Amino acid sequence: MQRSLLSLSILAGLLTGCGGGSSDSTVETLPSGTEPPTANPTTVVKSGVITGFGSVYIDGKRYTTNTTTITVNGNAGAAIDALKVGMKIQLTSDDDDDENSNDASATSITYDSDVGGIIQSIDRSAGQIQIAGVTMVYDDLTHFIGTSVTTLNVGDRIEASGYAMADGSFYATYVELENDLPESEPQHITGVISELETTAQTFFIGSMQVDYSQAVPEGELANALQVKLEGVITNNVFVASELEVRNSRFEEQDDIAEAEVEGVITAVDAAAQTLEIYGQTYAYNNATQFEYGAAENLAPGVVVELNLAFNNGEQTVTKIEFKQLSVTDGKLKGMITALDNEAGSFTVNNTVFYVNTQTRFEDDNDQYIALNSLQLNDLVEVVYQVEAGQNIVLRLEREDDNEYYEESEVEGYLTAFTENSVTLSGLTIAMSVDAVYLLDDRRVTLAEFIA
Repeated sequence: MQRSLLSLSILAGLLTGCGGGSSDSTVETLPSGTEPPTANPTTVVKSGVITGFGSVYIDGKRYTTNTTTITVNGNAGAAIDALKVGMKIQLTSDDDDDENSNDASATSITYDSDVGGIIQSIDRSAGQIQIAGVTMVYDDLTHFIGTSVTTLNVGDRIEASGYAMADGSFYATYVELENDLPESEPQHITGVISELETTAQTFFIGSMQVDYSQAVPEGELANALQVKLEGVITNNVFVASELEVRNSRFEEQDDIAEAEVEGVITAVDAAAQTLEIYGQTYAYNNATQFEYGAAENLAPGVVVELNLAFNNGEQTVTKIEFKQLSVTDGKLKGMITALDNEAGSFTVNNTVFYVNTQTRFEDDNDQYIALNSLQLNDLVEVVYQVEAGQNIVLRLEREDDNEYYEESEVEGYLTAFTENSVTLSGLTIAMSVDAVYLLDDRRVTLAEFIA
């Protein structure tokens, strides 16, 4: 039998089969909120997603936070408890950016939400939420707080952090319910400008038209730039009251030693060795290192992270890393039956899983969850990827009874298949003729499903 990826949703009798694949990649840019920080010559500026705590981990690297100034949505002096796994942050450090060091100290952390507003529609089969006129995409790596994929409703108000995509949609790494805010609260969105008309003072983010005639733009507008705007929707037009260009350039601050810029490539000139990320130009050269790709792989729509070095105001692209943030091989729920902290592993459903520095640990009741705080019989949801024959955990969420039994979804490659059952991710699941079967989003019979 051909090896294929199967998704099983065990909720109200639904059984879903689908072909293998991964969702569109998308990436981040530096959060807004303040001007790039004043720094000494050793300052490193990083941006990324929080993957854990015990201090703070950003994209798997640990930074201590004993003396860190934390700013959340423009409010300085926030406690570290205000930060959550999945939030996209900007971090500055005055320590050498040694990837193997766990002693780096964060000078400042800034979080600024990207999207906030009222849910207009939900397409759970496609993993999409329409909010404030923008299509927000979520997947198995998105961290939901105070809600879940199954309990979200049209009319709910949410806040999200993540990445603006080149087509005007938005990929969420973090979603939190905010129904305590009044309906009159303005909505805000982040996206990429297209069809800019400076005379009419309009542009589009995806299919949503924006009228910025009532706003004073913070920065010069142009197509392909990333912007954050606040306002209200009137007659299917987003009327902006505030408009900010998200600029991640640091040339004028020559006291910054290193910085990272992540985003979607919007243009490439191979002959000139330049590329644009969200409309901003960066030059690379023959000494630039490439990771997970090469210069010939640079193209519009590709997601990359640039490592930048600065010397006397001159910017150099030292490394270009090709990124795919949403490639998974399986998802399951179960009870932990074995733990090995030394090996960095645990067992669920008779299957061994391994954690690494990139693993995201989530528990809405315990910010500092890690492998060594897990216990036998804990109920967990695991999203994983197979690397060199090992199941590497991308995201682990410890759940209480209510969360665990709210929904059970299993995804993975089939390891056994009969007319009556399927086995994947260590689970053998009986198939009933009374279940609902979907094949390529089309309802089919059991006989058609297994044919």
